[in-house]
Amino acid sequence: MPVAIILVLIVILAWFKVTEKDFKKVHNQLGVAQEALEKALIMRRSALSDMSAALQTRGIVPEEPVELPELPERIPVREMESIGDGFDAFEDSLFSLLEARPELKEDEELAEVLDQVREKGVIQQRARNYYNSGVMAINDAREELPSSIVAKVIGVNRRDFCDIRDYVPKTEPLHPDPEEEASGEDDAQAADGEIATDTQESAPNAQDSEADPADESAEEE
Repeated sequence: MPVAIILVLIVILAWFKVTEKDFKKVHNQLGVAQEALEKALIMRRSALSDMSAALQTRGIVPEEPVELPELPERIPVREMESIGDGFDAFEDSLFSLLEARPELKEDEELAEVLDQVREKGVIQQRARNYYNSGVMAINDAREELPSSIVAKVIGVNRRDFCDIRDYVPKTEPLHPDPEEEASGEDDAQAADGEIATDTQESAPNAQDSEADPADESAEEE
């Protein structure tokens, strides 16, 4: 066998192994991102439950209660949209009760609880964005040549996006600090760039991908 053919085969085999490794890396990142998303949903449910309890201690009970969705031990991505919608409806029902009690705006203890609700909603959205950035990277690489060849050989399946809606905060922070907010925005932008770069470098053919930058992953409480 000519030396040239042997060299070509070696190059092809090396490329295949590198591409396979990249697919596995993105697959592992998606697993971590899904765990962060599940944790974000758990934290948001806990914050909403605390808000409901805080209102009840102040004698504020809805005439027609909205049920707070229960969470299974393992949350399938396809069910996260309906869970998120349930959380939004529950949160809306609680804030509608506050509209009739303007004096509670001076209740700092309650305001702290509302801050937690707002924070966990933002974390949920960041976790969703981080997960979806990984899904976009692996799905694009699965369909583009030449990485699609490796994807078919090793059996890379198309992944579902998380369709949880954007979170819209209903309150402002209790004690906003302009300097901290500015610093937080800078940190978030830097984190977005790092995550987007990391995901793009990991995904096969990522340099040709047009994936949007992802937000930072969910932080622990």
